[in-house]
Amino acid sequence: MGDQVDISQFPKILTNMGSTNEEVLMLSGLIPRLHYLLQFGTPKQAFESSWALTNIASGTTEHTNFIVENGIVHTFIVLLNSPDLELAEQCLWGIGNISGDSVQMRDFVLSLNVTDAIVQLSQKSCQPDTLIRNIAWTIGNLLRGKPHPDIKYAKPFLPVLHRLIKVEHLPITDELFRETLYSFYYAAEHSEIIKEIFFEFRNNGTLEKLFRFLDNRTTKLPSLRVLCSLLVGSTLVAAILDCNILDYLLVFLGDEREIIVKESLCALYNITSTYKNYVQRVIDSKVFQKVFNFCVLGSHKIRYEALYVVGNTLTKATPQQVEYLVSIDLAKFLGVLLDYVIQNEDIYIHKAYFLSLKAVFTKPEGDQLVQICDNFQTHGWNVHFKKLLNAKADDYCSDIIKETFYIYTEGHKPTISSDNIIVGLSNFQI
Repeated sequence: MGDQVDISQFPKILTNMGSTNEEVLMLSGLIPRLHYLLQFGTPKQAFESSWALTNIASGTTEHTNFIVENGIVHTFIVLLNSPDLELAEQCLWGIGNISGDSVQMRDFVLSLNVTDAIVQLSQKSCQPDTLIRNIAWTIGNLLRGKPHPDIKYAKPFLPVLHRLIKVEHLPITDELFRETLYSFYYAAEHSEIIKEIFFEFRNNGTLEKLFRFLDNRTTKLPSLRVLCSLLVGSTLVAAILDCNILDYLLVFLGDEREIIVKESLCALYNITSTYKNYVQRVIDSKVFQKVFNFCVLGSHKIRYEALYVVGNTLTKATPQQVEYLVSIDLAKFLGVLLDYVIQNEDIYIHKAYFLSLKAVFTKPEGDQLVQICDNFQTHGWNVHFKKLLNAKADDYCSDIIKETFYIYTEGHKPTISSDNIIVGLSNFQI
């Protein structure tokens, strides 16, 4: 059957596969025939068949389903062990296309022990560069998507990814590194293996290389995302700070791409979420003037992230740190942001804003507090508090408004419960 097939006709046949009508493929009997040649044809026929089936798998979901229903995924996985690396690479490409179709397809492919097959393929010698790029890309497709794949599938890929990130003969701009970084990012979404990834980076010297990727436009985003994920673990923050990530973040907050700004704000949030002593390092980096601007001028996503950085920082800040942030126009930016917060129904936006307000007025005491109240009055907070008192708010936010307003007007913390504070405010005229 195999030798009589004219494989020169494959491109013409593939042209007809552009139809979304699944019946065209089913009636032609093409896929079963290609599958037969993949298994039993000559080496040339097997390769051409794998190429054709890979193209079909990159089509619609219906096309991919038909590939799966014909048992071709199993054959692709078996052929990853072929001594013909060109054929193995083409089958790997097909697996990547199939697993990238949907989370359901991804999980199906993972259930077929593809992890071990890819690990073994990655260990073969004399791999062409195209194959190692394909390995990185396919692993990314197998780890991407929510819900995340089971950690038992993610962990075996880590040694492979660490080897790929250490490749030296390719320029740092090569797509291999971009795909590998994204694969690390997807793997790091498993909180159980974040530390494992980091310690391997640090021990084998690739943490510094990870920072070098930040200098390149192609790899900046995935590298930043990996670092942002690693910053979730409190034991890792100090080492990453020692690599001067704050200097990078200060620059990235001026990047033209919104996604870079968003991820930089996310990284700042993760840093300030750990220990209080890191707050001072963030303050010393001089990023907060830019963060305040994003609270006011950014898109909804950017404002959201920026406000959480401010709220998180103020919650952990010392009275002296609060005083510093007030000195660089915190009162002005919180005032400008007020209408946006009142009109927004996002409870997380409200929480971040009112936690910021509460920290400003409840942490300092004495003359320090009086000076902060004066600063807020200078920035129009008589009017702003009137808006807050008249705004609809849940009980939690309402209590904060009452408490902070009392402190603002009286210059000291209340000695009565928040439920009774409003009575004491009735004589205050705005």
